[in-house]
Amino acid sequence: MNSEKTGEFISELRKEKNLTQFQLSKLLHVSDKAVSRWETGKGFPDIGSLESIADALDVSIAELLRGERFTKDFSKVETESYTVDLLSLLKKAIRQKKIQSLIAGFLLGAILLTLVTVHLNAPIYVKDAENALDIETLSDGRIVALLKDNVAGYEIDDFTEPEDGKTCREISCYRTLLHSFLGKKGQTIVVLGESDAYDYIYYYPGESGDQLLYAKNGSPDYGMETLPRLIYNYWILLGLFATLICLVTYYVSRKKYYAGKILRISLIPLSFTIGTMLVLIGRFHQVYNAVYYLSGILLLSFLIYVLLLYCLNRFRRNV
Repeated sequence: MNSEKTGEFISELRKEKNLTQFQLSKLLHVSDKAVSRWETGKGFPDIGSLESIADALDVSIAELLRGERFTKDFSKVETESYTVDLLSLLKKAIRQKKIQSLIAGFLLGAILLTLVTVHLNAPIYVKDAENALDIETLSDGRIVALLKDNVAGYEIDDFTEPEDGKTCREISCYRTLLHSFLGKKGQTIVVLGESDAYDYIYYYPGESGDQLLYAKNGSPDYGMETLPRLIYNYWILLGLFATLICLVTYYVSRKKYYAGKILRISLIPLSFTIGTMLVLIGRFHQVYNAVYYLSGILLLSFLIYVLLLYCLNRFRRNV
């Protein structure tokens, strides 16, 4: 097989039929750049394209590989030679497909495993301090928190009140899905600091705002409210808008060779939108770490995309 000779043959046959490269590309459902690469010998058609090229140009696949038409004196040896070439090309294409499938499977498996691991260890915050810890002040002036057995871990953050410059410490208690699967954990004592080191100690997150656990000189006359999760509403709207744009683009170019790619791309924002909605519904009554929301959304979106892509391919094969 000679890519330059085959390319010149394709060019001659195309011109015989008074077709431009663009017109031939539309018949074959490929880009005109692909046709140009074939004809200049810079590329060789895929094994899957050979039959459609041969049909469009009224030649046999063997003649296409040979780069010229067969004559009556074409010998049996030459016929066998081109048959062997065709089988060799087919084996090479199958081998390349297997390698690509293995690489894609490994990468997707690694991504899936990473997302599952992250999601299992994502903090799900215990919303009420009464269900998370007990606060005690020891005789030496230290304030300690006794974590309850349903708590997997904790986080501590320091900040200063902007209104009066008071020093504050905030503690959050959380559990994880992995912790829930493995069972309960023993109690843990956390030293929150000296009683005179902080003006206020809060627990995050409370049912209607952060809960005050300790106040040096009485309770403040203001509270701290947790932020609503409005950003995910914008994600849903953005995903729906992107899906609509992709579907409109597909409808406009549905007869183009790249229409199938656009349809597959449109499944990405659609899957992301559905995944976001399902995660929010599943976590509606839970305060969930915003960083880990995205891991759950990505994991679910990936699975939904695979499912939609499978359904789309089955539907197109049956049509």
